[in-house]
Amino acid sequence: MSIQPASRPLPLPPSPEPDGPPHVYVINSDPGFLEMISELLADTRVRVTLEQMRPNVLVTVDNLRSAQPNLLILDVVPYRGDAEQLLDHLRDDDDLNELPVLLACTSAGIAERLAERFPDLVRDVLPKPFDLDEFFTRLERLLPPL
Repeated sequence: MSIQPASRPLPLPPSPEPDGPPHVYVINSDPGFLEMISELLADTRVRVTLEQMRPNVLVTVDNLRSAQPNLLILDVVPYRGDAEQLLDHLRDDDDLNELPVLLACTSAGIAERLAERFPDLVRDVLPKPFDLDEFFTRLERLLPPL
C-alpha cells in the first residue's frame, strides 16, 4: 500500500500571527538533523523551532501547544515508540489534533502504519535520506503560502 497524501487534503490551521511567517516545529532525536533543517530553512520566510525528542512527550505537547506551529516535522526512529506516543497525545489534544505532521522516516513500513493510524494528523511522509527539492515541495504543499 502506498501513501497518497494529495488524495486526502485537509485544512491547515490558521497561523497564530496573521501577517507573520509560517511556523515549522521540528522534533528529531539527532542534533545533526536539527542543525541541517535549521540551515535549510535559514534563507526562507519560515520561522523554525527545533526540539530534540524527549523521553517525556507531555513536555513536548505543552511546547507545541504554546508554539502553535503550522506544521510539525516529526522524526520516526524505527526501534523507538516515542513518535507514536506523541501522535497519540496530539490526536487526543483539542488544541493540537488538527496540526499537520510531516513524518521523516527511514522505514516506509513504519511510516505507512503511522499514516494509517493517524490519518487526521499525518499529512505526508518524507523518506530519509531525502532529496532537497522534494523536501521544499512538500513544505510548500503543507504550509500556508510563503
